[in-house]
Amino acid sequence: MDLIRSFPPDVLSEALTDWQWLPGLAVQRPLVTSAFGDVFLQGDDGVWFLDTVERKLSREWDSPTSLQAQLTTVDGQDRYLMAGLRREPPSLASRSSSSL
Repeated sequence: MDLIRSFPPDVLSEALTDWQWLPGLAVQRPLVTSAFGDVFLQGDDGVWFLDTVERKLSREWDSPTSLQAQLTTVDGQDRYLMAGLRREPPSLASRSSSSL
C-alpha cells in the first residue's frame, strides 16, 4: 500500500470543501494526502498537516524539504502516515506456546 497519495489539485480542493470551517485552511494549497485521508498543505509560512481524525490543522514544517526529511524516518511515517497500521503482525508460528 502506498502511504502517500497524489491527486489532481482540483480533486483535492473539492475534497476539502467540507473542511473550510477550520481557521486558516482556505489559504493553504493541498500537496498530497496520506493513505488514511490526512492532508499535507503548503502555506506561505510553511507546510501544514490536516489530521482528519482529530479535526485539527497545524503548521508542522518550514518547507516541503523538511516534511520530506521527516517522512523518511520511522517516527515520521508512524505519526503522519500511520505506517505502523500496515506492518505485518508477528505470525503465530513465531510465538512460543507459552505466550498463547
